[in-house]
Amino acid sequence: MNATIALSQQFRRGLARLFSVFQAPDAATSNALACSLLVQDATTLLSGTYGSGKTLFVQLARHTFFAPNGDGIPDFGWVACTQDLTPMDTLFSIDLARLTQGEEVVHPRAIVTARLKFVNEVQRASSLVYNALLPLFSERKVSFRDRDFTSPPFLAFLDANPHDAGSSEMPAAFLDRIDFSIRIPLVSAEGLSRVIASATETGPARWNDLAGLAQPALRGPEMEALWHDVRGVRIGEEVRMIAVLVAAHLQRCVRTDRSLAGPDFDLRCNECSYRTNACSKLASVPGTRFVISALKMAQARAWLRGAREAEVDDFLYALPHVLAHRLQLRPDVVRLYSGPAEWVIEELYRAGVRQHVPRWRQVIHRIESTEPSDRERLADLAHRDLAVDHLFRRRLAPPEQSNAGQAS
Repeated sequence: MNATIALSQQFRRGLARLFSVFQAPDAATSNALACSLLVQDATTLLSGTYGSGKTLFVQLARHTFFAPNGDGIPDFGWVACTQDLTPMDTLFSIDLARLTQGEEVVHPRAIVTARLKFVNEVQRASSLVYNALLPLFSERKVSFRDRDFTSPPFLAFLDANPHDAGSSEMPAAFLDRIDFSIRIPLVSAEGLSRVIASATETGPARWNDLAGLAQPALRGPEMEALWHDVRGVRIGEEVRMIAVLVAAHLQRCVRTDRSLAGPDFDLRCNECSYRTNACSKLASVPGTRFVISALKMAQARAWLRGAREAEVDDFLYALPHVLAHRLQLRPDVVRLYSGPAEWVIEELYRAGVRQHVPRWRQVIHRIESTEPSDRERLADLAHRDLAVDHLFRRRLAPPEQSNAGQAS
């Protein structure tokens, strides 16, 4: 049997066992969590109230997919955030015995060297800790004075309780480095009954040790092989172009380049012919990292269903998980939804992107055509769709016109 197929089967068995203990409240939550396990170097924010099972999920993943190697050393690093935690406490340890001899010897902590990383109660961290974690998650590297310490390929999970009174606001730059955000609702009544049964049906009650029910399925090196296989899922031209058009749908403005506009600039969205677009609901436009994160999740979702090529629906599925934590909505919009993810689903996807996709497909199939009828059709679509207008003009303008803005 092909080694990759064998690993895939082991992963799926481990996943089924994990979700027999962790009672996800719905299929949408379990599917998103499964995808998050399959993306190398991904950072996932788990958000939910007390007792929703965020820590339990990570501990189950630890025991199921990151079992210790032959040396017995756990492939797991955990930091519990407090407001007085320092970057040194988070990432490094000092050899005190050597320090008493006048020699400073610093070692990276497990949060740096392990393949599975967990930052508990991340909303309680200080800005210094956020800045220290940035290069670890984005570059797999941390530095102490003139020394660099590298991380192996990894998965990082952060958890946060939006109702925690000790919370502080996470910086936008840090949030932008988080690939996925997944809301964890409280378990259903039926699920809770299964949790209680799992804790009590065999031997002494496992009130605080449900993670001990996990059964090892894979180790870190085997997870790396799976991640490599997931990265091999093809992303075709149509998916790539739809991703570009979704980004343009959120970012483009007829009045100014919003990525350069100051926060106090009056956009006068209520006077704009595109005022029904999602862009008018945003306090600021997102960068482009969400597109890469969505394509990664699209690959994972396609892999989970046994496909070797991602579809447009795989990309669209990822949007709530890659945008909810990155978006800054206008205050009058925030009050209308239980959270940004709901806004993404209702306003961006159902009322916006889903209706645009058919015409975007027409654009993708005609953009290279030289037929006059196709050119007329593209011009008409561009007139009615700001994202198409941006792509149409950039693709079809003469070279000197395309470079005019850069020259000025």
